[in-house]
Amino acid sequence: MRVSARIFIECAFVYAISSFFQLSSYLNTSKVTIESKPIPPHLKEDQHKKNLIVINTIGKRNNLVLMEHARRNIFSRDKWDCIAFMISDEEEVPNDDPYLRALQDELKCSVPRTPFLHWGDLLHFITPTLVSNYNYVGLLLDDIFLPHEGEKAFKPDVLLERMKRYNIGSIQPSVENDTHGMIKRSITRGLDNCVAMSGIIETYLQFFTPEAWQCYYSNLHHKGSKGWCYDVCFRKKCPHFILAQDFTMKVFHMDRNTKSLPYHDKSVVVPKNMKWTPGEPLESKYKDLDYLTVCESCGIKTSESGQITFPQNSMKLTRISCYKN
Repeated sequence: MRVSARIFIECAFVYAISSFFQLSSYLNTSKVTIESKPIPPHLKEDQHKKNLIVINTIGKRNNLVLMEHARRNIFSRDKWDCIAFMISDEEEVPNDDPYLRALQDELKCSVPRTPFLHWGDLLHFITPTLVSNYNYVGLLLDDIFLPHEGEKAFKPDVLLERMKRYNIGSIQPSVENDTHGMIKRSITRGLDNCVAMSGIIETYLQFFTPEAWQCYYSNLHHKGSKGWCYDVCFRKKCPHFILAQDFTMKVFHMDRNTKSLPYHDKSVVVPKNMKWTPGEPLESKYKDLDYLTVCESCGIKTSESGQITFPQNSMKLTRISCYKN
């Protein structure tokens, strides 16, 4: 009876949150500017809670330097708890790797090693019950460089404050070297120094409120190891949450034939003592994993070659607020 009562209470709470957002008209027009409003009592942060950053997943040894940098310089221990899932075995990433040791021992990031699981599998362990203990939760891929200095430096406190101010359910900074070229789209729309509503968010460094994460989590499937289509499913099944991208700050996807850190980009500063080199592709059966089940469950069309047909307006950007340089 206790379990049933708890489930009933949790469902009632989520329904109340959903009803509140459905009353808003934020998503009904592409020309709306969202005004800052007082935060409803049930959405106010608990000042005694931390935030949670989840690195999902550490696969290549060469990317450990990126994660150690992020934990040391951005996601500080006084404000963030840290979990880093690792899918590499000891031959790929030895236990005595200095960056791994720093993450675990000095920077107090829990690093469970699970070589038999994949990105989508590990999402199941980030349960809503776990996330309810935090104000916000962030998902970070291991091949992301987060600059902490420069005009476009990533500033988590600023990002989360904007989430709260505009009642955003999930947000991500702009990402250089992403799949859909969202930075170029923002420049075309004159939004390159703005926070903008987004049709979907392709996860690189994505943040959620606990309520938004609970809705995202409800889409997870045991056949979704590859993680494909979860971004579109989130948009389709949780339309009452505002999704946004913050183009005033930038992070870098160190993949897709990237050869070096962004020394050429004058909007950020690369630490002088930071050394990163491209790693070898992981030997795994990732490419053979099922992706159709999750996509089909959300009514998303896919081709035989694996191409996904994104719903209309998936890449649409709508101004929320813009800032001066």
